[in-house]
Amino acid sequence: MANVQLTSEQLVKAYRSVCSIRKFGERVHKEFTIGQIRGFVHLYASTHRGHCHSIEEGAES
Repeated sequence: MANVQLTSEQLVKAYRSVCSIRKFGERVHKEFTIGQIRGFVHLYASTHRGHCHSIEEGAES
C-alpha cells in the first residue's frame, strides 16, 4: 500500500464527509427505531455503508 500524503484541506474535507455519513446513519437508525421509517433498514454490512457514496457525491444528508 502506498504512503499517501494529504493536505490539511483534504483531511478536513475527509473528516467532514465521515461525520456527515455517520450523522446520516445515526438519524436513519433513530427514525427507524421510533417507527418513522417503515420496512427494513440495512445501515451497513461489515465496514461498507452503501449510502456513503451518495452522501460523498453531495446528496443532502
